[in-house]
Amino acid sequence: MKQLRARELHSALLMFLFLGCTGSNELRTVDDTDLPPVPTTEAVLQVCQDEAQSVVKPAGEFRRLDLYVDSSGSMKGFVGRANSDYSRALMSLLERAATAGYDLSVFSFADRLSNPLGNVGAATILKTNFYSGKETSFPHLFERITREYNKGAISVVVSDLVQSGRTGDQRSLILGFQELARNHPQVLLLALRSSFEGLYFVEGARAGTSQLLSLDGTAVEKSRPFYALVIAPTRNDLDEARRFLLPSLQGYEEFDASSPGLKLTDVEYSPSEGSIPVWNTYNPVEPLPAGLLSSPRALLSFLEITPPAGAKSPLRLRFSFEDSKDYRSHGLWSLRDLSFKVHRRSLRSGKWTQAVDAEIHPEALLSADGKFLNINYTFPRPDTSSWDLYHVRLMPGAGNLRLPSWVEEWTTPDDSLPIWGNRTFKLELFIEALTRSLREQVPVSEHYLLLGRGE
Repeated sequence: MKQLRARELHSALLMFLFLGCTGSNELRTVDDTDLPPVPTTEAVLQVCQDEAQSVVKPAGEFRRLDLYVDSSGSMKGFVGRANSDYSRALMSLLERAATAGYDLSVFSFADRLSNPLGNVGAATILKTNFYSGKETSFPHLFERITREYNKGAISVVVSDLVQSGRTGDQRSLILGFQELARNHPQVLLLALRSSFEGLYFVEGARAGTSQLLSLDGTAVEKSRPFYALVIAPTRNDLDEARRFLLPSLQGYEEFDASSPGLKLTDVEYSPSEGSIPVWNTYNPVEPLPAGLLSSPRALLSFLEITPPAGAKSPLRLRFSFEDSKDYRSHGLWSLRDLSFKVHRRSLRSGKWTQAVDAEIHPEALLSADGKFLNINYTFPRPDTSSWDLYHVRLMPGAGNLRLPSWVEEWTTPDDSLPIWGNRTFKLELFIEALTRSLREQVPVSEHYLLLGRGE
């Protein structure tokens, strides 16, 4: 009778734990007095050495802003008509840089990069003789931006993004930017349009020739693209530059190359229905400030409540898609090609072990209704009276991000005919370089999982 009663009590306890977990994940249903103290959020970030890094701006000093204007001959047509959208955009940039308190330096670049032009006004930049460069060399430009980026400068590049001259195949543009991308800058590309009246120098199949373009800017097919590329050390710097410098530049399109390629929002513990859960939530999900890369981060902590059947402990998390859209709406080719970077540390006797690569192979699955992303983990069972900390970066995967849909309508592989004057020669190569060098390196989600076990 006593054995039967004991089995009944054990079954009732398991049912209570199961209902408690599925009904309220914030209940601590076991005695955790044998656990070491749960690490604080600050301790988690410090031990991972992954706090948000930023370039410190000295108190009381203006923020540095370097404006680089493409002065090659193919840009001259943008000022060929009075009051063009290009002219208004440059005037707005100069005016707002002053009112927003930036320490502004203006440079021209073509075959070479100029010295600072001093307190230059819009009247100088909008003169046709300003655009007299023979070719555009982006490698020299990005070399300087890389140097100044390390000093905390924000850079804005205004150009048609056509690499001209001896290396007009765009490879120099891409290679130059990839070198800058090693620093993980925050980058925003605004795609704009304007009227154009003047010569365009062909860089494709008929390189060395030119054609006269006469576009009045009244429609997309009657306008020529130009771009504002904003490069900033931190996310705050980029957001401020967009808000203060470019509020009136309503781009036809925007591409935030430093944002995650897939937009995920809420994360929650989601044990499989019908199974006795191994874990219960120890503390509520805690959102964390953005790190060096601008992906969402969160800390989740769990306490073992039921010994697993084997040496491995399953754990499932559920993520929501932003705006209730699925992964296809955010430019991902396949969920199967998502990749994971997982590092583990353990808290043993009050000391953290060294970080090691964790041999974890999670599985990402789309929910039946397509609204959620479920990730199934299988972790080694923690040692008794210890915490294991897993730092998980969910990555988009190599070559798994689609280019923005608008790029197809803005790019052309052939610039030899006037009919293609309303497009940018091989723009898709530069956007792909932004995607592969920057966006592909930004985690879709970054979360820290604390797994604890008592005696």
